[in-house]
Amino acid sequence: MNNKIIYMMVALAGVIATVLNTCNATVAARYDVFYGNLAFYAFTFIASLITFLYFKKHDNNNKKISNIGGPLNLLGGPLGAFVPIFIASGFLNLGAFITTTTLIGGQFLMSTIIDSKGWFGLPKLKMNKVKWLSVALIIGGTIIMSV
Repeated sequence: MNNKIIYMMVALAGVIATVLNTCNATVAARYDVFYGNLAFYAFTFIASLITFLYFKKHDNNNKKISNIGGPLNLLGGPLGAFVPIFIASGFLNLGAFITTTTLIGGQFLMSTIIDSKGWFGLPKLKMNKVKWLSVALIIGGTIIMSV
C-alpha cells in the first residue's frame, strides 16, 4: 500500500479517535465515566465482531485467532479498558486540547520505547539523540501548554 495513503489513514484515525473520545467524555459527564466506558466498548465490540466476521469470510489466509503472537500482545485488552476512562476524565477536567496533546506525548514516548526495544515482534530500531530529543520536546511542550 502507498505510504501517502497510510499517512492519510493514520491521520483519519486520529480525527476519529478525537471524536470518539469526545463522545465518551460527553456520556461520562451526563451519566458516569463507567457507563461511558461500557457503552464505548459495547459498540466497539459489536463493530469489531461484524468486521471480523466479514473479513474472516473473505480471508483466504485461514489464520487462527489463537495465534496472537505471544503473551505480550494479550495486554491490549486489559490495558485498553482503562484508556476511555482516563481520556474521559481528561476531557472533562483538562479539555480536549490538553488531553489530546498529553495523550499524543504518552503515545510518542511509548512508541519510541517499543521501537527501541523491538517489543511486540516489531523490528528493533536504533534510537539516536535526535529521536530522544524529539520525545523530550513533545513532552516538554505538553507540560508548557498545561501551565
